[in-house]
Amino acid sequence: MNDVLRHSDTVKPQRFLAFETDFGGWNNILMQLEIMVVLAWITGRTLVLPPAKPFYLLGEASRLLEDFLDLDALRRQIPVLTADEFVEVAELDTEVATDEKFHDLMRARGVMPPWNGVEDILLFPSDALLTRPELLARLAGPSQAHRQLITISNELRECDLLYFPMTTEHRMFGVAECFFLFGDEQLERRARTLLRDAIRFRQDIINLAEAAINAPILAGRR
Repeated sequence: MNDVLRHSDTVKPQRFLAFETDFGGWNNILMQLEIMVVLAWITGRTLVLPPAKPFYLLGEASRLLEDFLDLDALRRQIPVLTADEFVEVAELDTEVATDEKFHDLMRARGVMPPWNGVEDILLFPSDALLTRPELLARLAGPSQAHRQLITISNELRECDLLYFPMTTEHRMFGVAECFFLFGDEQLERRARTLLRDAIRFRQDIINLAEAAINAPILAGRR
C-alpha cells in the first residue's frame, strides 16, 4: 500500500474508516451504516464502503450499498470512497476490491476496536458525562443498564485505518442514538441531521416505491 496510508510531518494524513457489511437483513445493514457514518463524521475520516457481497434474504447475487443508496447524498455530508475507488487511490491490485481479499487487507492493516453496537455506549468526547450530567438518566434506563461505557482512545483517534469486521462478538449493529452519548446537545442534533440527510434511497428506487403505492390494487384499499 502506498502513501495513502502514510504521511509526513508536513502533510495532514488522509484517514479512513472501513467496515464489513452486517450479515443480517437490509434493516440491520442500514442500522450498522448509520453508526459507521456518525463514527466517520466525529473522527474526521473518509468512509470506505465495503465491496459487493450477497445480502441476507436478497438472493445469491452480490450487492453493494450504493446499489440502493444515494451515494451523492452521502458524499454531500462526509468524504466517501467505494471499495473500487479506495483500491485505485491506494494503488492496489484490482482484485483486492473483492469481498474476501478486501477484508483480509483491512484486518491486516487496520486497528479494530473490540466494540459492540448493542452492548456498548460511546461517550463523545470522553468527558461527556461531566459536561452533560443529564445523560446519566439515560444510562439508568432498562435498555441501557447492561451497556459498557467506551471512549475513542488516542490510538483509535490517530491511526490511519479504523476497521470494523463483522463478527458475532463485536457486531456494530444497533440503534445509533443508543450507541452514542454526546457531551454537546447541539452536536447530538447535528448527528441526527447528518443521518437524515446522508442516508437516502436512490431516486429510481423511490420512484418504484411510489409507483407501487399508487398502483390500483393498493390505491383502492386506502
